[in-house]
Amino acid sequence: MITFLLEHKIAFLIISEVIFWVFVVLALLFRYWFRMKKASLVAFIILILEELAVLFLGVLDYIHVGTFSSFQVIIVIFIIYGLIFGKSDFKKLDRWIKKKVAHLKGETQSIVEEDTRGDVYGKEHAKQERRNFYGHFLTFVMAHIIFAILFGFVPDSLFNIPLPQGIEGIIKTSNHNPIASISNIWMKILIIDFIWSFSYTIFPKKEK
Repeated sequence: MITFLLEHKIAFLIISEVIFWVFVVLALLFRYWFRMKKASLVAFIILILEELAVLFLGVLDYIHVGTFSSFQVIIVIFIIYGLIFGKSDFKKLDRWIKKKVAHLKGETQSIVEEDTRGDVYGKEHAKQERRNFYGHFLTFVMAHIIFAILFGFVPDSLFNIPLPQGIEGIIKTSNHNPIASISNIWMKILIIDFIWSFSYTIFPKKEK
């Protein structure tokens, strides 16, 4: 059973994420459609169990291969992301489903208006985008601290590592130095996120 699990670890990781989000959405739908307040608690428990399952898969992989791999690095990133952004993303999803259910049930406009109070524009939206980037940057720093402690990885120059071309390039680079490959790609994503987030400081979002 364990051998089968490890042979298909990528598939199991993807399946676990899909199942997690499906059950969370269902739990929130039950909460707002059937007024089952305890459904949110169920969704939170599912969140914890999913993180533990991902961690367990990473530990099994390490025991099996006897060394750190790119798969385990991905697991570490998943867990760090869940710890830092999991709660805020859960709230966003909760708010979105609440709004959709209110529309579908034809509830009073006041309920919809109450839910849309979180919509922000202008300077406030720009501040929110910058705050999101700071969270992303903090995740990046924390991940690299963990990489340094666990794997002894300290990037000399992330920009000197060529970005792999296509799937084959990613696999080859990951086999050579999986952490360096992931770090390089992540750095480029971080730069794009920086440009996107701070663009709202220069060009504020206008209310429709």
